[in-house]
Amino acid sequence: MVLFSDPSVFADVRAVQWELETIYPGLGEWVHYAIIDVPCLESKSFALMDSSLRELLDEVMVVADKTQQLTARNYSCITTNTWTSEANHNYIAVTAHFIDAEFFPFAERHTADNLAEELKRVAREWSLDKMIVTAVSDKAANIVTAIKLVGWKRYQCFAHNFTLVVQHGLREINDVLKRVLKNCRIP
Repeated sequence: MVLFSDPSVFADVRAVQWELETIYPGLGEWVHYAIIDVPCLESKSFALMDSSLRELLDEVMVVADKTQQLTARNYSCITTNTWTSEANHNYIAVTAHFIDAEFFPFAERHTADNLAEELKRVAREWSLDKMIVTAVSDKAANIVTAIKLVGWKRYQCFAHNFTLVVQHGLREINDVLKRVLKNCRIP
């Protein structure tokens, strides 16, 4: 067992282990093994282990808290897509959506700067700020610029583009469609 120079770290590990075990059975045991049972071979590493462990525990607790928030919802919906890579590996993506008591309208003007700040705030709040590499959006200039300001790669939403094409096509044939329907009516 690792002996920490700060005894409160061990108590923190136990608290995190118990909390994680209640959320995800088995995860607390993994935390115990990874942090407590893995021996430190150098005595110099104890201080480093204390600070690194505190950082790790903080990160684990943020993720556990956000996950608990997601699973505590009465109603959620998902967006999903599947695809097969060129190497013939199958993938599925699932995005969860929910509205809770913290849901609020975006009261600021929808400028690129305001949207970029909000995107960064939400990414930080959910501890995603170091993970996001791509964003999908419509092609409105303000959100395109906002995503660029944040530094993420952006892809256009295919469904949004397809909808725009269909709407444009229907507008183009609207007069023809009305004449056809008028001539097809039974007296």
